Amino acid sequence: MKYLIPHSLKEASELLIDNENSFILAGGTDLLIEKRSGKITPDAVIDLKRINHEELYLSEIVVKNGKLEIGALVTVTQLLEYGNLPSELASLIDAGKKFGCYEIRNRATLAGNLAHASPGSEYGSTLISLDAEVEIFNSKGVKNISVESIYAGAGRNALKRGDIITKIIIPVIENSGSAYFRASRVDGMDLAIINCALRGIYDRNTSKTSYRVSFGAVAPVPIRFPQIEEMLSNIENNRPESVKEVLAEAKQFFLKTLNPRATSLRAAPLTKKILAGNLLEDAYKKFKERLKK
Repeated sequence: MKYLIPHSLKEASELLIDNENSFILAGGTDLLIEKRSGKITPDAVIDLKRINHEELYLSEIVVKNGKLEIGALVTVTQLLEYGNLPSELASLIDAGKKFGCYEIRNRATLAGNLAHASPGSEYGSTLISLDAEVEIFNSKGVKNISVESIYAGAGRNALKRGDIITKIIIPVIENSGSAYFRASRVDGMDLAIINCALRGIYDRNTSKTSYRVSFGAVAPVPIRFPQIEEMLSNIENNRPESVKEVLAEAKQFFLKTLNPRATSLRAAPLTKKILAGNLLEDAYKKFKERLKK
């Protein structure tokens, strides 16, 4: 196996094209485990960590023009320790605190988490709920696509040969809030049985709130539920019992329509259906609590 160290994104992209069975190394927390287990047998590994100083943004977090930009080499620990994270994006911290253990967070990158395309990844559902995009570099230039478009199936991303994720871009929206919750078998380093991420945007003119709700580990890819988003938007703020009614309706919706894989080792389908409603309630209440502050 070849270990390749490009010094520019252009060189890295060319190496990906020239070496068909090659993989990008950012944090390596998934790549190295899968190589060791024999799940993948790369002919080449392309390490991005030596990219030259002109592309230092790959390791930076910045807020500019109303957006949070997270470089492709930013680790989960870097994000958790970033002191200027907009409060509207608190779900990024929620997810980071549930992400593996300290050692994994110190190495794992958010971009790598997306590229690995696990159905239950912490940041897949979180970034989808935040309407995030990824910036992709290739020989033709730079383009932006939605995080949802990254997923092609369980463990499969939609990146083309030569494509490299360079940053994650998240809109920061006034009068909004977010939350992330998950259920796992143990309260510690474990895969999520199911996770839920929610973002709400309050419109002061109409006194209405619009939502984006995404779940992980209930389908081959993290998915949104427009029906649930519409239910939540119909909650009447001046009628407390409306919250209970809508959340009860949402729980019935999951029981009737959610169709998790029966062969999943994480949990039985009925367990996931019940947990989906409970996590949605937790996320909604946390969002409302944060919005009031």
